[in-house]
Amino acid sequence: MKQLIRISTALLGMAAISLPAHAGSVTFTSSSGGDWMAAENWTPATIPTEADDATISLGVEFAAVTIRAGGALAKNLTLAASGSDPINGVALIFISNAASLTTGAFSIGGSSGQTSTLQFNGAGTLIADSLDLGAGESRANIIFGAPGTLTIGNGTGSITKSDIANSEILSRSPVAPTIQAATIKVTTLGVGDNKGGEFNIDSGQTYHTTSVNVSNSEGNDDENATLSINGGQLNTTYFNILAGTMNNEMNAVVNLNGGTLSSSLIQRVWKGASQTFNWNDGTISNEAGKDLKLKSTADESCNLVLSLSGEGTHTFNTENDATITLESTAILADQPGQHGTLMIRGGGIVEIQSTGNTYSGKTTLAEGTLFLSDGSLGTGDVDVADQAVLALGNNSALKGNGVTLSGSASRMDLNYGGNLEIKSLALKGGPVAPGTYTASQLDAKYGGNWFAKSTGTGTLTVNPVFKTR
Repeated sequence: MKQLIRISTALLGMAAISLPAHAGSVTFTSSSGGDWMAAENWTPATIPTEADDATISLGVEFAAVTIRAGGALAKNLTLAASGSDPINGVALIFISNAASLTTGAFSIGGSSGQTSTLQFNGAGTLIADSLDLGAGESRANIIFGAPGTLTIGNGTGSITKSDIANSEILSRSPVAPTIQAATIKVTTLGVGDNKGGEFNIDSGQTYHTTSVNVSNSEGNDDENATLSINGGQLNTTYFNILAGTMNNEMNAVVNLNGGTLSSSLIQRVWKGASQTFNWNDGTISNEAGKDLKLKSTADESCNLVLSLSGEGTHTFNTENDATITLESTAILADQPGQHGTLMIRGGGIVEIQSTGNTYSGKTTLAEGTLFLSDGSLGTGDVDVADQAVLALGNNSALKGNGVTLSGSASRMDLNYGGNLEIKSLALKGGPVAPGTYTASQLDAKYGGNWFAKSTGTGTLTVNPVFKTR
């Protein structure tokens, strides 16, 4: 019996030895930062494992904790700048391509006014169950200096932030980083920031931001700052395209390849050297509950130009009876060698004030109202669907286009003085004979109410001897 007791006691002792002595909580305590993989930088003096809640909370300005290689682990991780004065905070930096970190819940934040930063200086990998940016009034940044990979919740998770926290995702990487998450909430999404950088938004993703800055400014690099929206949804209040001011080779590029860009303001800021907005497919919509304006705030020679491809569907969608306004400095043009098309949807109004639109493909008014107040369309034909309204506010609104009112409740409002010439006019499939008409004459002759709400005194000339303009 005594022998059995001695054996049992020995086994219990072995079991106790095999348990992780530090399982629980560990804190990075090297005041100047240092290597994650150095046990002496932690209290207790051991490298965190998947069983440990790890905390990095340093009050030394520019302190950095680095993962140079290997696979760092933590059950949950808190990265939080501390201290009584606002400081730049803590940067957790992935140095090499081989570096990785796997954790559960990851929180980046700190004391009020403090800044904490997760920075990819190499193409490392972060895998987390969840990621929260900012607590209270702190600031949290994710900066990509290289094409790192960020995977949250196996690609279906969320990046969140508090309503009053200030956070940013910024790409300075020459190759777009990979963010695998379904929902991303951040104060600012930045691409470039004084040099080149690339960033992609892909199908299945929804971004919620206050501002987006595609910016290549005041540096000496000839790299592009490029944002590609390949699908999904980008919701933002301010969408800023900031071309460089010091180097003629600088370029700020937006590629709308699919999905939806929703905003209350899309603007070109600074005159710069070059701005490119390639509208290859997808939808531009107003931010929920707000109108949308498109314009340039640079000098008169630097318009905001949206270049339409010959393929894909380029849709302005007005949600909740809102208004989308293209101011005089927002231009719709063809991409080189192509005939760009335009689609109008939604229950609101798309107002075009610009006269310099040169796109040559078809304009389809599927829903809502297209109002040409002071502006004009491109040179392609126009189709107005049932219940939709084409409102002409000036007698240069159409450039010889052919117009089809394809439904019995399609409408065309002649709200101008003078005469407007168009190539052809068809009313629900039937052609209008060449001639010059008032609105009431058209309705009387063709037995409809297509022009009944016209408020102008102008006339419409159909199929004149047309001159090339």
